[in-house]
Amino acid sequence: MNTYIHVNGGRDNNIHDNYISASDYAIWIPDRSLYNNWAILDARLAASPYKTPLWINQYPQLAAPMNNSKWPEGNKIENNVIVSTNSKSGTQIALYSVPTASTTIDSNIVWSKSGSPTVRSLFLGGLQKAYVVSKWADWMKLNVEKNSLYADPCITINNKQLVSCPTSPINRIGFAIMPSDIGLIK
Repeated sequence: MNTYIHVNGGRDNNIHDNYISASDYAIWIPDRSLYNNWAILDARLAASPYKTPLWINQYPQLAAPMNNSKWPEGNKIENNVIVSTNSKSGTQIALYSVPTASTTIDSNIVWSKSGSPTVRSLFLGGLQKAYVVSKWADWMKLNVEKNSLYADPCITINNKQLVSCPTSPINRIGFAIMPSDIGLIK
């Protein structure tokens, strides 16, 4: 399995304005709460200076209380273009094991030439519920991802730069095309 953005149980990541062409999971945010040695990790956190004024002034979100210190909280996935290159119908495009109250998934474009991709999710907190949704409209009805579109982004890569057609839906989500001299492009 190839994963392109793997937030390995991490917190407060801002994943935005990416063009991701993926054959498997484009974004994977697993819940690692069952698998880590939390005694060691909690001791390392307690020994770090994240509660000192220097850190709090520079990174005020670190002082915010956590709902659950073991969950991947505070992640934002916004304004991305995700294109599945897998030719199989129902390709799994994302796996989110996240608390919905502290996760933002918003204004993305998802596209697959082989039909609607599958989104796997486990919503943490309250009544934990797992979903495997194979139709984009059904995923959007869960109201976890907001303002996102299942649409052909009408983007090509020309001379290592993303080029969009005038009618591209990227204009509706506020996607910012990255300058051609940074980023990874095959």
